[in-house]
Amino acid sequence: MIPYVRAINYLSPSSFMQLEQRPVEFYLRRLGPQSLAPPPEQQSFPAAVGIVFDALVKRALADRCGIKCPSLAYLLREVTAERERALELGRVLLAGYESSGAMAALMDEGPGMLDIALEDFVPGTEVPMRVKLDALTSYPVTGTVTVHDWKVAGANRPGSRSPTPGYLRLWDTDSANSRKGPHPRHVEPLEALNEDWATQVAIYGWIVGKPIGDTVASIDEILVGENGRVRTAQFRATVTAGFQVALRERIVEAWRKIREERVVPPEFAEHGAELLGVLF
Repeated sequence: MIPYVRAINYLSPSSFMQLEQRPVEFYLRRLGPQSLAPPPEQQSFPAAVGIVFDALVKRALADRCGIKCPSLAYLLREVTAERERALELGRVLLAGYESSGAMAALMDEGPGMLDIALEDFVPGTEVPMRVKLDALTSYPVTGTVTVHDWKVAGANRPGSRSPTPGYLRLWDTDSANSRKGPHPRHVEPLEALNEDWATQVAIYGWIVGKPIGDTVASIDEILVGENGRVRTAQFRATVTAGFQVALRERIVEAWRKIREERVVPPEFAEHGAELLGVLF
């Protein structure tokens, strides 16, 4: 049988999705013998660019809107992959985000908090969840606190990514301050557009105190183009109550699997020693 020798004290959105999508990896990295754990994942260049852009845009908003936010040096502390190249591209993306009109559109939605780390139970459960979200805004359409997240796509292959379908607005440095949209699918719930995004922001919303129910989430997808072109697809989409109820049950079941030591699927667990032998 596969031994469970380590314990975890909480889940995060990313670890929960890893457990669901790659349960054997979750076990090896978090619950199995430390001696058999895979080497820590090396930071990729796209991940480094995402961290850089997050840091730059948060500091820019903090300075312009008078919002409390950690220093730029602190926000950039985790950038390790091709740091100088990542910093250079991050600056290009921030400049494009601003010149296209996307930043002004976000500022109109009243960003109020940036870089927020919180921990609490998933509503109605005893499952501890730890989150670190990008920002909170006050989306004018609903007049309520809205979870906001930035996503950067295409850093490895500029010009290769198209906007995710379903955006409300699309900004482009090739036609600054002239937005396009909405995309025909903008009326669909966020979970229909991108289930991972919906999972992440739904959990964020719970931990900042939003009850389970239809709620609008805010995502800006920054697309790296060729020759300095930057596009930003802005999503303001509902995460439905039905999706959130089902998500809560999935999280409860994931936590139960951890506590009952049955994270690894039965077809693997029956041959635990063989599995570990093959992998290592």
